[in-house]
Amino acid sequence: MRIAILGTGNVGRALGNGCERLGHTVGYGTRDVMAAAARFTAGPVSLLSPTEAVRVADLVVLAVPHAAALSLAAELSDWGGRI
Repeated sequence: MRIAILGTGNVGRALGNGCERLGHTVGYGTRDVMAAAARFTAGPVSLLSPTEAVRVADLVVLAVPHAAALSLAAELSDWGGRI
């Protein structure tokens, strides 16, 4: 399954690592790809804009602070029926 994790903080990275260990393909949605790249030190990682991450995923996980969740969800107007 292709999973998009929206958020690259501690929670997002932990969820992504767990999903990858289970054999899923994980892409991370982030507003600042360069800053997010510095957080990942082990192996290659797929960093995308939030819109692109949602577009290519089967499942989307919001892993951002509560204050950012509503505004991010509102920005992503086309979820395409994804969970």
